[in-house]
Amino acid sequence: MVGIMNAVHGMDRGAGLDIILHTPGGRIAAAETIVNDLKLLFGNDIRTIVPQLAMSAGTLIALSCRSIVMGKQSSIGPIDPQLYHIPAQLIKKEFDEAAAEILQTPNKAAYWQVRLGKFPPTAYYQATLAMDRARTMARDWLLGNMLKSGYRC
Repeated sequence: MVGIMNAVHGMDRGAGLDIILHTPGGRIAAAETIVNDLKLLFGNDIRTIVPQLAMSAGTLIALSCRSIVMGKQSSIGPIDPQLYHIPAQLIKKEFDEAAAEILQTPNKAAYWQVRLGKFPPTAYYQATLAMDRARTMARDWLLGNMLKSGYRC
């Protein structure tokens, strides 16, 4: 974050900011910090240029801007928060599958206990929170900028 703040230090904030964004993703909390700090300096006058790819947290950063410029070979990916280097959606799905199978076949509980034992007891809740947080950030940033003119999402 210090690198970004050093790069924009002394810039004419009235001219807006163009970000060249190429990233496989990262932590959603980091994306949130970057976006909030840049918005404090440049408001909503930030444009993202994606030359190749912006995945996960990079997609969130792109969605926070007033516009996204992409070429034919550019792509943005899904917003898939990760916990323990595993997509939160898969963790949640695994727990849901376990609950359904144990309800139907109670003797499968021991199998699922071993299979899910790699996760802490709060993993399901953490996965749900991470997914909800990412969804809320994307929605709020879109509605506050690109979709400000009344679109619903």
